[in-house]
Amino acid sequence: MSVDKDETHQRLKAAVHYTVGRICQKMGEDQRRRFSRQVVAAIAETTFRQCGGCEKMLNIRFNNLPDQ
Repeated sequence: MSVDKDETHQRLKAAVHYTVGRICQKMGEDQRRRFSRQVVAAIAETTFRQCGGCEKMLNIRFNNLPDQ
């Protein structure tokens, strides 16, 4: 990966982790539960990987669209 792609990758990963952390915090407050850092990290990593799969699928479909 180039430096720019690696930096973008890390920023996206951090953004997903932050967002998942906020969602877990809000849900935890509503349910009077706490999510451990390990749980938040696992959910964030799973989410990031799933989004990566969707990105690849969308790129394949976009690249195969007929020109208009």
